[in-house]
This record gives sequence, structure tokens and C-alpha cells, in this order.
Amino acid sequence: MSATPQDEVSTSISATPQVEGASVDDEELGKTKTGDFKMLIKKDLQYLVGNIEKLPDSARKLFNEAKLYLMAESSDSSTKEGFVSLSTHVNTVLGSSQTDSKNPSSKESLFTPLKKSAPLYYAQTYIQWKSAQDLRDLYGICLPKRKTIYLQPIDEFPDFINTFRLKTHHLNLNFFETLQGFCQIFFSGFEVLVRPPLSLEGGGWSVRSRYHESTKTKQYCVNDFYPLLQKALPADGFCIAGIIWTDIFPEDYNFVLGEASVKHQAAVVSFGRFEPLGFDSDSHSDVNTIDGIVMWKLFKSLSHELCHLFGLEHCTFFLCAMNESSSVSDAMSHPLFLCPVCLRKLQHVCGFDVLERYQQLKQFLSTVVSQLEHTSQLEEALAWLDLCVGYLNS
Repeated sequence: MSATPQDEVSTSISATPQVEGASVDDEELGKTKTGDFKMLIKKDLQYLVGNIEKLPDSARKLFNEAKLYLMAESSDSSTKEGFVSLSTHVNTVLGSSQTDSKNPSSKESLFTPLKKSAPLYYAQTYIQWKSAQDLRDLYGICLPKRKTIYLQPIDEFPDFINTFRLKTHHLNLNFFETLQGFCQIFFSGFEVLVRPPLSLEGGGWSVRSRYHESTKTKQYCVNDFYPLLQKALPADGFCIAGIIWTDIFPEDYNFVLGEASVKHQAAVVSFGRFEPLGFDSDSHSDVNTIDGIVMWKLFKSLSHELCHLFGLEHCTFFLCAMNESSSVSDAMSHPLFLCPVCLRKLQHVCGFDVLERYQQLKQFLSTVVSQLEHTSQLEEALAWLDLCVGYLNS
């Protein structure tokens, strides 16, 4: 490519040519500037979500919400010198339309943009993600497409997990089938299967373990699981996610709720029972039932780590399921659903209908909420789905 993105943008917004001694009508000049900025927004929107012209109306409507990020304030709001575009700033024209991140209005409240701290090309836009995926696909061009996600229970689980059942219209789902059902909709277009449980001792797996000095509870080193799960991944598998009752830790860190390795196409999530941060042995209680809090934690951590295996990095555009977190409470406060930029990436590789997927998620989560206690976070997610489906149908 002969020109850099900065060159292309700066050319598209070049000043209107003027002849010496000639005057330009203020209204016409205003129209010219507004038109230039609209072109700039359109160009930057394509960097964020790609070409969406051939997608269904509801999908285009949803992905167009990525414009909210382009109209948001920069992190340096005192000078208005934040990075909005690839080369210039549109706050002066569009600032009156930006969303208040703490009190967004009805339709705009579907997605809350984050303040910008770096140029657009520093973050993982759809275009950047797709370029990396195209390169990765090139290496496997002679291999059959792998469209199956495997969930791998690891080691033993308490009786209340083994006896858990979720009643749907036609089935009684056990705990892992419930996770499977959620992932089947979240990653619509891929098949999700649950593998038979694996025993660490019986399977001959060598995984480092320790007892944490603060919590006095056992932890497994998550890094040791990746090559083992990679070997357990069937030939038709796109990726595999281990689910384990015992807490896990990455090398050089105290604790992690879940982690993924793109190199191995493997992830591991735990129940996050004993987080060392702020741990108090006198007040802490272990997980002893499956309620809305536990299900929310597993839905979030599992979908987040699986998205990493689809090449999605941590999101810096919106409040999003792919935001980075520093603690369990931080992770649990993030949305369950993807922002327009991250959803566009997943939609491209999975090929799902955006509206239909939201409708199915709404139906599934309604079933979960109706049968569990402590479901306030899931209820908020359902309320969001109501707004979203209503907006896309309007």
C-alpha cells in the first residue's frame, strides 16, 4: 500500500480550495466542513466495523452504533485534544451529540463508549482483527474448516453441581449442558459439545499445584493445562475450554478467574471461589449452590475466554464483555454482551443473524432466571436485551 491510513484521511479532509480575493459563503463553508466530517466518520466507522452495507438491516443498525465511540470525549477532555479519528478530531462538530457515559439516554444506553486515550489505529478495530485472521487462515488453507467448540470438565465436582438441572421446554439440562446451551447461542454458527470429564490423576496429567498462603486453598497452574487440552482437542475442534472446580493461577500471579492461550487454542475457567484480593477467612463462604451469581460468573468468564480464542483482544472502545479486568468483582461488573465492534468480529467468523441471536439469548436467559435465585445481574441483562431487540425491530 503506497499511502498510510493517515495520508488517506488527511487527503479526504483537505481544506476547500480558495481563489485569492474570492469570498466563500459562510453557510456553504459550513456545509462543506460538515460534509467532510461526515465522510471522516464514515471512513473511521469502516475501520471499526468494516463494510456493513450488504448485511441485514438489523445488523447494520446495530453496528452503526459504533459511531458513538467516534463521538465520545477523549481522556484529556480539558483540552479536547483527544484521539478521535486516524488523523483529526470531530469533537468540535459532534460534541453536542456525545453520550454521557454515566447517564446515557434511552437508545444510546445500549452501548456506553469509553473515553479515548490513544489513536484509533492503536486499538484492535475490525479491520485489524480481520487482517490477523486472514493471515492465520492462510496457514490452514488446505485443512478442513473446524467449526466445533469443546467444553472439557476437568476433575471432580461437588454433588450440587452434578445434580443440577435446568428445565427447558423439551429437555432437562445438567450444569455443563446449561453452559453448552448458552455458548451455542453466543457463538451461533459453531457447534458446542461437552466432552466426558477428565481426571487429572487418571489421565496422567502433570499439573503444578500449590496452596495459596493467604487463602490456604489449593490452586492449579493454568499454564500447564494448555498443551494438555490442545492434545485433547478432537480433529474437528476449533478450540477447547476446560472447566475446573479448583481455583487456578497463572505463572507469576496470585489468581485468575480464567485465561486463554491462542497458541494452543485452549482456555481454562474456574469458579473463582477463593480470590486472594481482600480475602477474609472469617467472612468468606465457599460456593455451595448454583444460583444466578454463579451462572453469571461462568457465562461471563467462559464467553470472554472463548472470544480470545477467536482472536478478540481486550476492548478499549465501549463497556463490553471483552473489557480487561483486575479482579473478580471488576470482571463481574462488565456487561455480558459484546459491543458493536467486538460483535462485528464474532459475527464475521460465526455468520449469525444479529437479531435472531439476541432473541435466542433473551429466551434462554429468561428460562435461567425463572429457575434460579439471586439473578439481579441476569435480569439486568434481560432488560438490556429487551431494549436492544426493540430497537432493532423498530
